Amino acid sequence: RDLLPYLAARGMDVELVITGQEYRGGREPLIPLLAKAGVAVHTVRVPFARGAAGPRTANVSVAFLFGATVRALFGRRARVNVFLTQPPFFYVWGAVLARLRRQKSVVIVMDVYPDVAIRSGMLRAGGLPARLLHAVSRFGLRQADEVVAIGRCMRELLAREGILPHKLSVIPNWADDRTVFPVPH
Repeated sequence: RDLLPYLAARGMDVELVITGQEYRGGREPLIPLLAKAGVAVHTVRVPFARGAAGPRTANVSVAFLFGATVRALFGRRARVNVFLTQPPFFYVWGAVLARLRRQKSVVIVMDVYPDVAIRSGMLRAGGLPARLLHAVSRFGLRQADEVVAIGRCMRELLAREGILPHKLSVIPNWADDRTVFPVPH
């Protein structure tokens, strides 16, 4: 909602691949907002977009992964691909695109996987699936040209994971840290 219009206003060619599904109501719909700001929005068609929340979310994720993958492989070549950590591990695709299409990638880390699944009890810490997913995550992040953390603590965590300091930057997610910051009592 903020980053893409910001980039488009500065003369950058900005394209977004997204499903047409809104995750939260009560705000101006995203697609018209971005289109009005000069962002080219490409929607991925989601078959069977109705039903119970769990299966619907899985269906939307699979449709997005397929549609975004096809567009990334056969669509117009991008100078930079920006990935979010949702859906989980999709940013690893940036390493593939770097090799196949010589495209740079930036990952904006909002959630750390598989840590989220481990802490929620979905995966056992130290188990084979958790170790494999952790290796995949580290690989994808280390291959990125830039890794953006949403805060200081996230940056420190990513540095402990072996992300090189020159690749790490912080863009606060909820507040501009130049105007909102701790002060003495």
